[in-house]
Amino acid sequence: MLPGLIVCALPFIDNSRLRSLNSNTMKIFLSGMLLFCFVACTQKQEEKAETRLPEIEYSTYHSPEHSLTITYPKGWDTVNVDARMILTAREKKSSIGDTFRENIIVYKTQMPVKIKLDSVLNLAVAAIRQQYPEANILSTDIAKNAMNKEYATFQMVSPQNGIKLISVVYYFPKDNDFYVLNLGYNTKDSARYRPICDKVFNSFTFK
Repeated sequence: MLPGLIVCALPFIDNSRLRSLNSNTMKIFLSGMLLFCFVACTQKQEEKAETRLPEIEYSTYHSPEHSLTITYPKGWDTVNVDARMILTAREKKSSIGDTFRENIIVYKTQMPVKIKLDSVLNLAVAAIRQQYPEANILSTDIAKNAMNKEYATFQMVSPQNGIKLISVVYYFPKDNDFYVLNLGYNTKDSARYRPICDKVFNSFTFK
């Protein structure tokens, strides 16, 4: 990890400049948002009995090209089906009746102008509301993870193929780039997958 707190020290862009950004800027965000791996299978019957959550083991992914390190659940499918992605990790199907494969996506995006984290967050939320008007933005925040990396984040819930999906998106600044971490899971499985999301995003660092 790079020593010390890394803060996005880019010039602030005011509201008038935000409004003047052209549609290409919004497309940068939308192109990433559309890459959520919402993989639907057949409809699954609700499980009535509570089951004990198994312990999760983790593997570490490192990208020498991006000097990026992150952990993800061991055994998840990491076959990258899109060259724009740095990492794609999806839970393997556990049964024929699985309706959704929870997933992790990491990619890099560049803005046409230099902006701060709060402005990036505003643009991202605006892009989501434009592309997914049925989505509900649950929360937004700017904070630091366990590796002392500053990030901007928003969480949304959106109906997809008859199920409600939670999407949590994190923006980590590095130089003039933003590294985006997308995490998606079924709302009914929150007890299992929310801790996984917390583990993954808290492991994100540059080293």
